[in-house]
Amino acid sequence: MVDAGRLVGKKLALLIVGEDEQGKDDVVVFTGIVRQDGRSLILERTLTTDWRGRRHRVDHET
Repeated sequence: MVDAGRLVGKKLALLIVGEDEQGKDDVVVFTGIVRQDGRSLILERTLTTDWRGRRHRVDHET
């Protein structure tokens, strides 16, 4: 097992896999820099220029 403290300051990709309400595969990837907040680790995410154009509002009812 990796010592979590060694991750601080490193770039990390977090892959989350699950199922949506219809039982279909649902996958999302988050990237960022690992930071420490007390005893917890957080993934500090920044929105780079190339991603800004991809943002869009979604309907929270669906």
